Amino acid sequence: MIRLLLELGAVVNGEPAIRSGGTALQFAAISGNCNMVAELLEKGAQLHALPSKVNGRWPLEGAAEHGRLDMIQFLWRAKELSLNNAGFQERQCLRAMDFARSNGHLGCMDLIADLSRISVNKLKSVDCGVPWLAY
Repeated sequence: MIRLLLELGAVVNGEPAIRSGGTALQFAAISGNCNMVAELLEKGAQLHALPSKVNGRWPLEGAAEHGRLDMIQFLWRAKELSLNNAGFQERQCLRAMDFARSNGHLGCMDLIADLSRISVNKLKSVDCGVPWLAY
């Protein structure tokens, strides 16, 4: 479906709605579909495109919130393979860990802590902002 939509002119980095939207890549990460994320990245999707400001999720946050362990690992590897190797911002990692913890996905929280080298204990001392405001 992704290939067809892109062939028909869909914009791979189309901007999300201001409220509760997301890019194709962000929604693919939330769904846990690594094949779709790979296809989108291959077609030029930006891993660090801004999500919806209200109730939006960065790909890492969405994957963690929905318990997508494989997706978290996939996104981390994709980040490492990107041309600029830009890391995930500390705030995104902390918010992702907080979303995972809030939804009972402790394995996701621990995985992000391990990959980012940010202690889970930091969640107790850092204010990540309100969960509905993405940035």
